[in-house]
Amino acid sequence: MAINRRKDRAGKIIGYQAIVSIRDPSTGRTVRRSVGTFLRRKDADLAERKAKIAIENGTFDLDPLEPQLPLTVREATDLWFETRKQRIQPNSATSYKSAIVNHVLPAFGDIRITELTRDDVQRQVNRWRNAGMGVRLLHLCMMVLRASLARQVMNGVIPSNPADGIDKPSARIRKEVMVWTEEEAGRFLADAEEDRMAPFWFLTLLEGMRRGEALGLRWRDLYWSDDGTSCVARISQTIVPDLAHGGAALVQDRAKTRGSQRAVMLTTPTIEILKAHRDRQRLERPVLGDVRRANDLIVTTTIGTPVTPSTVKRSLNALMDKAGVPHVTTHGLRHMAATVMLKAGVSPALVALKLGYSDIGTTVDLYGHLAINDQSAANAALEAAAARGRPLKTGTEA
Repeated sequence: MAINRRKDRAGKIIGYQAIVSIRDPSTGRTVRRSVGTFLRRKDADLAERKAKIAIENGTFDLDPLEPQLPLTVREATDLWFETRKQRIQPNSATSYKSAIVNHVLPAFGDIRITELTRDDVQRQVNRWRNAGMGVRLLHLCMMVLRASLARQVMNGVIPSNPADGIDKPSARIRKEVMVWTEEEAGRFLADAEEDRMAPFWFLTLLEGMRRGEALGLRWRDLYWSDDGTSCVARISQTIVPDLAHGGAALVQDRAKTRGSQRAVMLTTPTIEILKAHRDRQRLERPVLGDVRRANDLIVTTTIGTPVTPSTVKRSLNALMDKAGVPHVTTHGLRHMAATVMLKAGVSPALVALKLGYSDIGTTVDLYGHLAINDQSAANAALEAAAARGRPLKTGTEA
């Protein structure tokens, strides 16, 4: 009886194999049989104990199992996806499934996982890159393949993961985002004040909220001061496009990430817009009362239902044309909020807090370059400290 450690090529333990010894009645010899390989030691110990009990009771099956062919990549990926989809959001499951069906399986589906090599994977990544596949999609395909094979490594089926160590384009390369001038931003907001979705434009451009956060904000998420001059918005739900149903509005009762769950102190222009919008909705309430009370959303359609992300895109394009400003995306509006704050000398930590990034490193990575030419305040503080600490020169020392 024994528990054997299974290791990969680097010497890392990847599983535990349970071995039992039993007398073969046909030959009289003692033979060793494996009862399975397991990721955790305690599972291997349990299998060994059960095998011992079966041997003592005379119920242990000495005949070896019929040899089974190793899984194909298709089978390994299907097993991973069916397990994983129980713990992820519907949109993520739809994205994974699309990457699997349209890209991963056509490239690798019929290959046995024991026959797939790192060079096979690298050649396919090169083909995807040469064919113009987007960086995000390429990384999604590789994530699915790597995770599916990692499961088989942990099970001891393959010694190492052929999807590890692949040379692929960096996902951190980002396109330069258009930033409006102050005059252009002012022109846009002036026209946005009259738009039905006015709160959305102010929440994204002045408060730096994500599209889904601004769409999902409810009136009960706003906390007003006693005199009504200040207001804090708490981010607790989002609205995203439902990829499985043509981009319809999908309400998610959670923020994008744990760091996204935050309180945002609103600016005065946004507060004024919210008050005006609230008054307008109160006039509409006799007609749309039931629908509006049900979702309590600030930004709604004319019939009181959630606004779809595709509607936001059309409305934004129309509003930018009217204001005569360069076209940007809704993410571009959020980017401008960060740009304005950082150029004004606001601490990256505070910008990260307002925008809902999990750590300051993300803010520095995305926007740190903006402060390169705006370090005068930092220099002034350092120079003042140096001057205070330097001893005064006397006339004889001059």
